[in-house]
Amino acid sequence: MQADKRLQLNIVVRPISFLKNAQNLPDVILPIFFANESVVISDKDANKFKSSVYFFLKLATILQWTLLGSGGGFILLVIGANLYKYHQDNKEEEPYSMGRTGTGTNDNDSDGEYVPLIN
Repeated sequence: MQADKRLQLNIVVRPISFLKNAQNLPDVILPIFFANESVVISDKDANKFKSSVYFFLKLATILQWTLLGSGGGFILLVIGANLYKYHQDNKEEEPYSMGRTGTGTNDNDSDGEYVPLIN
């Protein structure tokens, strides 16, 4: 594995109107400092470095999906609990029964024809 670090420091040169010698200068960027640093490490050390970095990346990905899944599960749990409570609160109140006759929902008609309970 090889790593390089480079640094360059530049200066902007522009014309200066009040200096006679610098009035005709073009707009340019001049480099004034350049540094280059490089390093080469062995394959053994490179694999050790990669495994330590990839371990934390993998751990972060697993944690991300775990939190997302548990949050989604919690939302589904809250929705289910609210639906259950709503069903329990409205269990005894059924103002509209859309059943067919002969099933015990409406005893006024016995030929199997659909009849709503509220006329």
